[in-house]
Amino acid sequence: MGTSPSQIKELRQNSLIADRLSSSREGLVWKWEWCDVLTQEEELDLLKLKELLLDINLNLNCADRWRWIPGDAGLFSVKSCYNFLVQFVSAENLNPSLLEAVKKLWKNDVPSKVNVFGWRLLLEKLPTRDVLASKGIITNPHEICCVFCFRHVEDCCHIYYHCKFSQVVWSAIFKWLGCSITIGEEGLNHFVKCGDLVKGHRVRHLIWLTTNWCLWRLRNNIIFRGEVADVSKLIDNIMAVSWIWFSGRAGRKSTFSFADWCTNPIACLQSI
Repeated sequence: MGTSPSQIKELRQNSLIADRLSSSREGLVWKWEWCDVLTQEEELDLLKLKELLLDINLNLNCADRWRWIPGDAGLFSVKSCYNFLVQFVSAENLNPSLLEAVKKLWKNDVPSKVNVFGWRLLLEKLPTRDVLASKGIITNPHEICCVFCFRHVEDCCHIYYHCKFSQVVWSAIFKWLGCSITIGEEGLNHFVKCGDLVKGHRVRHLIWLTTNWCLWRLRNNIIFRGEVADVSKLIDNIMAVSWIWFSGRAGRKSTFSFADWCTNPIACLQSI
């Protein structure tokens, strides 16, 4: 029938709920065997548990079964879960320009995980260090700095558009693309201006997505693998990854080579 709550302080670790809860004429009877005195917080949790189970009727002749309460048939579905969660979420009015940008984002023919990443970036919902600190996951104030410059708090705007390291990377990318975009642009404006460089919808933001994706991966590798930030190495990685995505998907109809991609990516993108 399942294991008992608060197993850490339960005298018999393998006890069942049936061992601790039974029915009588007076109602539910609890039979706890704690190996230690409960704290005040644990007493409150136990009280909440008892309140939840007040209307439960135990039937020894029926086997236990799982039932998804929000679903009409007692079965789980993504739709029923979504409808259940929507009840507790207040509606958020998004900028119409942002909604239009998100629609254009999903048209890019890149790996789905990259599109999801780009969507989270546009909405500023990435797990940056400032977000982790606000949720109590990071508690050391020295750990909320940007891993590239170590001078400012790491949030989406800083790590992608304001950090000196990222600005050098974007300058190199714009030089590779043969264009000039104001370094100060960020977020939505940055996305739109990069997209205006290419006519094809399926590859319009391919390089924008690749650059941000590779920046994020480098950021993670610095944190978890001790990698060193190297602009030249990152640019080479961006060019290689974007070529793989271009040639493997959108570039099937293109006759351009990787050498052409390295010298004139805009011509390659507009050839399909």
